[in-house]
Amino acid sequence: MPGSIELLRSQQRKELFVPEIRVREQGILKHSSAWLAVLVFAIAAVCELNATLAATGGVFCYSVDDAYIHLALAERIAHGTYGLNLHEFSAPSSSIVWPFLLLIGVGTSWHPFVPLALNFIFGGMAAWLIGKCVDEWPWQEEGQWWWLKRAATTVLFVIGLNVVGLMYFGLEHVLQLLLSVACAYGILQVHRGREMPWWCLVAACVGPAVRYENIAISIAVAVVLYWNARKKEAIWTMVASLILPLLFSAYLLGHGGFALPNSVLMRANSGGGWRGFIETLKLDLARDVTQNTRLSWLCVLGFPAELWWINRRSRPAAAASVTIVLGLVLAVGKVGSFRYESFAVAFTVLILFAVLGDRYRQWHLAILIFILCTWPYFRYLRQSAISSENIYQQQYQMGRFVRDYYKKNVAVNDIGLVSYRLPQNIYVLDTAGLASRESYLQPNKDAQWTDRFVRSHDAGLAMIYTDWVQGIPPTWTLLGRFVLGSELISPAEDHVEVYATSVGNAAEIDAELRAFQKTLPPGVILMLRRQPITQ
Repeated sequence: MPGSIELLRSQQRKELFVPEIRVREQGILKHSSAWLAVLVFAIAAVCELNATLAATGGVFCYSVDDAYIHLALAERIAHGTYGLNLHEFSAPSSSIVWPFLLLIGVGTSWHPFVPLALNFIFGGMAAWLIGKCVDEWPWQEEGQWWWLKRAATTVLFVIGLNVVGLMYFGLEHVLQLLLSVACAYGILQVHRGREMPWWCLVAACVGPAVRYENIAISIAVAVVLYWNARKKEAIWTMVASLILPLLFSAYLLGHGGFALPNSVLMRANSGGGWRGFIETLKLDLARDVTQNTRLSWLCVLGFPAELWWINRRSRPAAAASVTIVLGLVLAVGKVGSFRYESFAVAFTVLILFAVLGDRYRQWHLAILIFILCTWPYFRYLRQSAISSENIYQQQYQMGRFVRDYYKKNVAVNDIGLVSYRLPQNIYVLDTAGLASRESYLQPNKDAQWTDRFVRSHDAGLAMIYTDWVQGIPPTWTLLGRFVLGSELISPAEDHVEVYATSVGNAAEIDAELRAFQKTLPPGVILMLRRQPITQ
C-alpha cells in the first residue's frame, strides 16, 4: 500500500498540472484565496484613495491626463461627434469600447467618477480570479504554515500585479487586466483536462476591442485550443477577436482618419519604413532596459525555460502561449509607465506560477522571482498619489483657467483636462497629434509651422511643453509657467509654459492669469512676469 501511494505521487510530479487539486470543500474555504484577494484589493483601493485625496487637498484627480481624454471624448460622442472638438472627427483613444462605457452619466456631476467606479468593479473581479487561480494550485496541506503561504501568495499577487495602481489611471487597463487574467484561467483549465469556460472565450474575443495589445492574448488562447484538438474553437476565437477592430478601422478610414487611432500610431511611430521601425525599436529597447519595468521583463523572460524543463509532455502549448504574449508585447507593444505591460505580466505569472506550484518546494524561489519581477509595481503604490497630485497641480489648473477665465480657443500638448467639460464653442488645438491629423503628420514642428498652425485655428493662448516643439515663434509672448510643487512622476515635464500667441491679446491674458493666480490652492505654483503687461 505505501508503495502504491508513492507511485501515485511520482506520477503526479510528472504532470504539469495536477488534475484534481486538494482543496478544502467546506464552506467558504473552497474559495478562501479568492475572497481574501477581493478584500485585500478593496482595502488597498480605499487606502490609495485616501492618499490621493490627501495629496490633492480633497480634489480627486486621476494619475494621468489621458483619463480625461476619454471622458471628454465620451462627452462629444453623446453629442454625435467622435472627436474632442464638436463637429471635427479625430481618434485620440487607444481603446475602442472604453469611451462608450463612459457614456454612463455624461453631463452629470458624478461623471468624472465613472472610470473609478468601473475600475473598482473590474478590479474586484480581477482580484477574485487571481485568488481563484491561487486556490486551484496543488497546495500540499501539510505542516503548520501551508495556509499562511497561500494567504501571503494571494496578497502579494493582488498588490504585485498592479490591480490597485491601474485603478487610479482612470483608463481601460483594469478591464484589460481582467480579460487577460480570465484567459490565463481558461488556459489553466484546459491543461488540467477540463473545458475552457465560455466566459474565458468571450474574454479572448473582446480583449482586442478593449486594447489592441490584447490580440496577443487572443492568439495565445487560440494556440492552446488548437494544440488541444479544438481547432474550430481556435479559429472562431481568432475571427471573433478581429471583428470589432476591423469594423472600427473601416469607420476611421470612412471618416478620413487612419486605419488605427492616432494614439496607437504615435506609440508605434517608426519614422517611416522598416528601417525606421527597426531603429525606433532599438532605441526603445536601449532606453527601457535601464528602467525597472524593462528589468522586470528580463526576469520574466527566463520563465519559459523553467516551464520547458518541468514537464516535457505539456510544455509546447503552455510555453507557446507565454512566449507569444511576451514576444508580441515586447516587439510591437509599449512597455513602461506602470500600465502598458501589466496585462501580459499578469497573464504570464499566473500560468508559470501554476507550473512552479506543482513543486511545492519551489514556493520560496517562485515568490522571490515574483517580487523581483514586479517590484516596480509595489513601488508605484507610493507614487500613485503623487502622480495624481502632479495632474492636479498642472493639467487640472490649466483646464480651470481656460474654462473659468480665458474662455477662448487654446493650443495645448496635454488635451485631457483642458478639453473636459469645456463649452462646445471653445476649440482645443492639439499640437502633439492625438486629436489632430495635421499635427500628427507634421514631422518637423518648427517655429514657422507652429505659428501658422495656431493662427489657422485662432488660438490666442498656448500652454505647452517647449521640448515638444522645435522652436517657439518670435511673435509669441511668454507670460508664465505652471511649475510642479511635488516630485515629477506623471507629466512629461515639471513645468508648462504659458504664451500669448501672435493672435492673442497678451495684456488681457496676463490680467486673467493674475486674477487666476489669486485663486490657486497651496502647493500650486504659477510663476508670472514681475510687471503686468499694459496695452
